[in-house]
Amino acid sequence: MARLYDYRSVQKKLWQLKLNWRRGLTVQVLAPHPYNSTSFRWVYNKLETKRTKLARYDYRPKPAGWGNGGGGLERLVYILELDMYLTELQILAMRHPDHLILTDNSLSREVKTVLAGGRREFTDESGFRDIEIRTDYPGVYLFDYVYPDWADANGIIHPGGHRKITLWGKLTSLREDRIIESNEIEKTGWFDLADSLPGQFFDRAPERPYFSHVLSTLGGMLRAYRHERSVTDGFVPNIPKRVHPSWWYVYQVGRGDWRFPAKGYKPSPGQWYGLFETMVKNRMEEADNDFLVKFLGRDLVNSVRLEEEQSEEETSPARTQEVVKAIEGSEDSDRIPILEEMWQKEYEAEYLRWYEENHPSNLRATKTPAA
Repeated sequence: MARLYDYRSVQKKLWQLKLNWRRGLTVQVLAPHPYNSTSFRWVYNKLETKRTKLARYDYRPKPAGWGNGGGGLERLVYILELDMYLTELQILAMRHPDHLILTDNSLSREVKTVLAGGRREFTDESGFRDIEIRTDYPGVYLFDYVYPDWADANGIIHPGGHRKITLWGKLTSLREDRIIESNEIEKTGWFDLADSLPGQFFDRAPERPYFSHVLSTLGGMLRAYRHERSVTDGFVPNIPKRVHPSWWYVYQVGRGDWRFPAKGYKPSPGQWYGLFETMVKNRMEEADNDFLVKFLGRDLVNSVRLEEEQSEEETSPARTQEVVKAIEGSEDSDRIPILEEMWQKEYEAEYLRWYEENHPSNLRATKTPAA
């Protein structure tokens, strides 16, 4: 373990890793229930009282919300019991000597550091100690995204570089211990994709899930399912088909209905939060298209009209490859905005790939409204 006299050496080695400590790295763990494949463990982040240093959020504190366990990877973590600062790998070695992450020679030191940090964050936030990180997924990480520079409404460019990684967790038991990060996490809970998402908040309101973590849970589930199906000869539960329709609202609504765009309408994060809160308030487990048409109102009409005015040749919004805009109303537990580029290239791509495979005939209805 690192003593005071060799901290300088330890710091030097950490900076040599291929990890951008200055821009930061967030690691979250997707943790399915060991006996219920549609259920996932989330943690409830407390409302922070300290204002952030981020101008993009008008320096507002991080909001409270439910999402996957995890957090920011740190170079050195203070261990109160030892009155020492240790690296993520040192903490793992202290808690679990000869752990597989430490002994697996196929993993680089950078990857090991990410896995150890993600595991520590999840266990310290959730209280679940018996969890392993799946490393058999190609590239190890379910998602690995680096945020590009982005421009605010005034055209001011804010540097990107923050990295967000989703790991695939595997709980080996349901044994719970205390929540170490109780200053950040209030409680934890199981959320079942097979049940209505708003319905699971009828008795939790005004609590709500983070939009970005609904996306990452669904996107990670889809990737994990696709991988299991490709490497397993036996039966693999079709989890995506068991997902309650209300969860998919983060991706699209109304597909196949002539009143919506051909590929459905994609609610903005702000619209999604409004829809979610309306459904919880009115105890609605699902929203039919008639309700959605009224709820989306002029935004939906304009979206359909825009689609009709566009030429058959696909066009994309004017923006550079390096600088993108943050989507209106977006937020997550680390106060990092969901960017349009991430939505399109990561989570939405995974969803559309699965959707097209399983709903090949669900295109725009040819029926037109009666005159």
